[in-house]
Amino acid sequence: MLGMEARRDGVLGLSLLAPGFGAGEPAGSSWLSRLKAEAARDFAAQGLPTRRREAWKYTDLKPLAEIAFRAPVTDDSASVRTLADLLDLPPPEGSRLVFVHGRYRPDLSFCDLSETGVSMSPFNAGTGDDKALAARLLGRIATAADQPLVALNTAGMEDGLCIHVCAGVHLQRPIEIVSLGSAASEPLAWHGRTLIVLDDGARATVIERQCAPAEMPAPALVNAVTEIALGAAAQLCHYRQQALGTAGFHINAVAAALGSDAVYEAFTLTTGGGLVRNDTSVTLDAPGAETRLAGAYLVDGTQHLDTTTLIEHRAPRTTCREVFKGVVDGTAEAVFQGRIVVQRDAQGTNANQLSKALLLSDGARVNQKPELEIYADDVKCSHGAAAGQIDREALFYLRSRGVPASVAQRLLIEGFLGDALSQISDETVREAFSRTAFAWLQDR
Repeated sequence: MLGMEARRDGVLGLSLLAPGFGAGEPAGSSWLSRLKAEAARDFAAQGLPTRRREAWKYTDLKPLAEIAFRAPVTDDSASVRTLADLLDLPPPEGSRLVFVHGRYRPDLSFCDLSETGVSMSPFNAGTGDDKALAARLLGRIATAADQPLVALNTAGMEDGLCIHVCAGVHLQRPIEIVSLGSAASEPLAWHGRTLIVLDDGARATVIERQCAPAEMPAPALVNAVTEIALGAAAQLCHYRQQALGTAGFHINAVAAALGSDAVYEAFTLTTGGGLVRNDTSVTLDAPGAETRLAGAYLVDGTQHLDTTTLIEHRAPRTTCREVFKGVVDGTAEAVFQGRIVVQRDAQGTNANQLSKALLLSDGARVNQKPELEIYADDVKCSHGAAAGQIDREALFYLRSRGVPASVAQRLLIEGFLGDALSQISDETVREAFSRTAFAWLQDR
């Protein structure tokens, strides 16, 4: 009874986050209204995931149910512009689409119209073709039925973004998505949603920046979902930078479905957030599909970061590679759960996974759980996980040659993170992410 009561309280506490939560399906409603109503029912049935679920055993969401979040109502344009200036974002190379508290802000955005064969539109302002695409795919890749936070996002989203790159189009400039949160005086929650579709042979780079002030007077919940569909031989480079305030809760789910010979490269750099959960699911549905997942994280204080991945090989000759490295200081805690499933028909699979963490203090903790689930017999699969302190011999070597202790430690950490950062194929993004990571170290 206690478990049921706690789950019900969690549902009641979060009902304010999803407009129309728990309501029945409106008569004559659109496909989006029906999708939202169904998701609200799914979340009401499931409630917040607890640590009894294997996938959530290391991350406790009870604090969420204890906060009286509300959905944002209006945005102060002046304060948002000031926030954008404070973030010191570089000028966009291509399109930059800005969302504030999950709502599209055209006055802060810039759309590069020089390239043809691509559409970028919020759900509320899309063309007929984009709306039809969203109606066909939204909620089909990241399903709400067994993922409570995806259900909550679907029920609560007010706006979202659809990116569609037509067959054979190779975008020369990246598409940047900036999600901003302001330093509100009361707890706010918003639910960003993105759908990225690349048709056969298309290529694109998408850079996401999730930002908020370092000091926030009230906690915020950012519950974001990204769905990705790649056609045959399509290639997507997807880079994310997370820099929320330490009072922020960031739940982020990415679900990707890959066609034959498609390539999905993803990298996540995390330096902010009080509690962060990055949940990535990739299905390799056709022969020759490949995914490369990597990330670097730097957490301290009382931060909690959970990186959970699921890669499912469903077809022959599919490939995956995972490389995650992190630095944990203070009493912060990091989690890595990586699961690779090779189905019976996925002969010729090549999969490897690596997770390593550096612990800089006695109070720092890391939990790592790599998993291989293999049903085929012609495969090459490996996984490894390690955590420890800085190599004392290497530190002594640098100190003996006149390098100050703080500089020597920073150099060793930079070298440690370099392996993960080297997985970024885009040189400009790799250099920018490296500067951000190394600046975090420099400020210590």
